[in-house]
Amino acid sequence: MVNRTTLENLKYQKWTDEVKKDESHAEQPCPNFTRDGKNVFHKNIWSNWCEVMGNQPLYWFLPIAAPFYRDGIHFVHNETILAQYLQESHI
Repeated sequence: MVNRTTLENLKYQKWTDEVKKDESHAEQPCPNFTRDGKNVFHKNIWSNWCEVMGNQPLYWFLPIAAPFYRDGIHFVHNETILAQYLQESHI
């Protein structure tokens, strides 16, 4: 389980197919991805799950609105992958 939207996933799959055909392909698959396909928002499976479902397991299975600890605009990112992304982008 990785942090990708549907559109990012489709573009990533297309990029993966292109890389398999041409090993010299070095462009980034889409914004927020490094040239080797790492997503700056992918932390780990547990963190990704909590990002979507919330951090209180009790609310995961109840059909009620859970109080979220995020605002839906700002998201946590992986510092190591972000540094690699910024270095590749020369930002």
